[in-house]
Amino acid sequence: MIFTVVSSNYHLELNPSDLGIYDRVIVQDVIKSIAQTQQFDVNARHQFKV
Repeated sequence: MIFTVVSSNYHLELNPSDLGIYDRVIVQDVIKSIAQTQQFDVNARHQFKV
């Protein structure tokens, strides 16, 4: 399934209505995959809580 995600350094935007009946599952998967990745910049000023 293909869907559009608009992102910046601090925000992600996706439209669950584009995902049909699987919107909850896909949004959960996107959140899980982002939460499991580490920041690339080890000297980043902001530490994010998940």
